[in-house]
Amino acid sequence: MAGGAIGGNVGAKKGGATDNASNMSIAHPPPATKPSAHAALKEKVKIHHVKHFLDKIIWGLEDQAIKDPYYVKFLDKTQFTMGVLGVMLTHYFVVAQPTQFWMWYLVCTPVVVALRIMYFKRVGWQYFLLDFCYFVTFLSIVHVTLAPSDDRRLFRVLFIYANGPLVWAVVLWRNSLVFHDIDRMSGVFIHIMPCLLYYCVHWHGCSSSSMLLHPPPSVNYFLPPSHPQDSLDRVDFAYAIIGYLIWQVLYFVKTEVVDRAALDARPDLLTSLRWLTTDRKNGFSLLVLGLCRYGGIMGPTEAYDPRTTKTKAIFVAAQLVYTVVTFAPTPLLFTSHFLHCMYIQLIFVAAVHNGASYYFEVFAKLYHHKLLLLQVPTAAAAASTSSKGDYTDDM
Repeated sequence: MAGGAIGGNVGAKKGGATDNASNMSIAHPPPATKPSAHAALKEKVKIHHVKHFLDKIIWGLEDQAIKDPYYVKFLDKTQFTMGVLGVMLTHYFVVAQPTQFWMWYLVCTPVVVALRIMYFKRVGWQYFLLDFCYFVTFLSIVHVTLAPSDDRRLFRVLFIYANGPLVWAVVLWRNSLVFHDIDRMSGVFIHIMPCLLYYCVHWHGCSSSSMLLHPPPSVNYFLPPSHPQDSLDRVDFAYAIIGYLIWQVLYFVKTEVVDRAALDARPDLLTSLRWLTTDRKNGFSLLVLGLCRYGGIMGPTEAYDPRTTKTKAIFVAAQLVYTVVTFAPTPLLFTSHFLHCMYIQLIFVAAVHNGASYYFEVFAKLYHHKLLLLQVPTAAAAASTSSKGDYTDDM
């Protein structure tokens, strides 16, 4: 959460945020304002302007090219195709080459993280890169490349993280499979791919002679939970909680001590706390607020204030509770191949459903307005050229 959940879901911001921004921008302005048609359309699609930065970086196009409606549609079609191909390749490795999945993971992860770094810095969301999901992503790369072959403890802890708080973020933060949107697709990647990685490592092992990896587990797809080597124990969960607390302390020191002055001076910079306490539609945030009011921790009409110690303490505690609660299903997943498969499929269905909701409820309207906005300057220029030509002919 302030970690596992948020970082990868700024695109819900990404499932929620950008959607909410889109919904807000599409709403008709009050009649009293009467903005020009061009200004109204510009307001409706301003969230997409920053995404042109990614197009420029990835495709090497000039500003004028990425503002042309033809190129906008071409790039979106291309990115949609690449998004679908990425999902197909991921499915191929999980089903046909599970022992090689770690290679696909190591190829994709640096690219996805690099894109998010560029995008987040552009929009003032760089502090989301400190979230728990990126902490786990870093540890997973260290594990599959540098961990000793007999290190089972780190594997178990990362299995708990990947199948607990990280993958649940897809549901809680409404991560969505929107194939043409690099930001949303990378959000799904950050939260789902570690789960797939440790599914493959646990049930199929890793076939590699060049990397220091732990040996594959038993070929028995239904490992007996009574066997000490084939079940998670209390020590595993203790280490998982300790690891989470270490991350939380480091995160708190960075945001509340080292960078506090910078954050106070820049209210436009978003952190997990600022996002949660200002998002009036986030289910988790509203649930915590309701429980705090019910328990008397907050007044009946009191709202969050990310500057106060009370709000900070509430969310540190709430995030810890969320993390521990999402640990609960991992023992069953560790001992049952069938349940683990069903679990991953349900999470994936949630991401697909969220993507479908975005396409039909938000994107259809937003994309139409986006193209109209891009066509306004083009039409104006064409009209200007035409009028000049008429004047010359008359002369």
